[in-house]
Amino acid sequence: MGNFTYSAARHKTELTKHIIRDELPFTTGESESLRDYASISLNPSFTRVSRQQARNEAIRLFNERKAALKADFQNISKLAITSDIWTTKWGYAYICITAHYIDAQWMLQKRIICLKLIECPHTGAIISSEISKHVREYDIHPKDHFAVLEWWKRHDKRFPVLSNIARDLLMVPVSTVASESCFSASSRMLSDRRSRLKPDILEAIVCVQDWMKADRRTQNQKDEEDHDVHELDLESLSLHEGEQQ
Repeated sequence: MGNFTYSAARHKTELTKHIIRDELPFTTGESESLRDYASISLNPSFTRVSRQQARNEAIRLFNERKAALKADFQNISKLAITSDIWTTKWGYAYICITAHYIDAQWMLQKRIICLKLIECPHTGAIISSEISKHVREYDIHPKDHFAVLEWWKRHDKRFPVLSNIARDLLMVPVSTVASESCFSASSRMLSDRRSRLKPDILEAIVCVQDWMKADRRTQNQKDEEDHDVHELDLESLSLHEGEQQ
């Protein structure tokens, strides 16, 4: 704590993350009770964050994280895309598009890449066009890597059993859990008290919330793996010492 330096910019960013994570209104930073609590018990330099500042920070976080995700996708050889549509109580339809992939650490990942208003009727052509537009926006395209599933497909007559095993094991698993979770969060945010939330702001909140949760899941998985490796090392050490005795 002795080296701590208060930063108004960091304060605004972290408060906005708190607002997004807990689905709070952007007016949270203007709360007098929050200001009194923080300035008295945490830091006298605490300053209020207006709703416009929090909204702008949410958009900045969204654009920053989106650019980083787009860069990450360039190192992924295969992604699976799923989509689902949700209609609000006011009759507006949103499409949620999710990317599923296995990262460099062999962890199954999913990321919501967009939540957009979609025009009616919800025909296959309109949905396909919307998906294609956002796939291009993220620069998702086939990579020039060795297509292992394509190889097994071409050789399925020669290796019928192995090709079936490869098809089952090498595919990227997908689910609609991400989109259902997205729609649940969106319905909570687009309540009667927040019905004027604009589509671009809703998308920023939902996506950044999903990406922050994904970061936490990945970190928890790594912590569990490190813990397992540590326990295995201790086990091996105990066995080795037992053999020496």
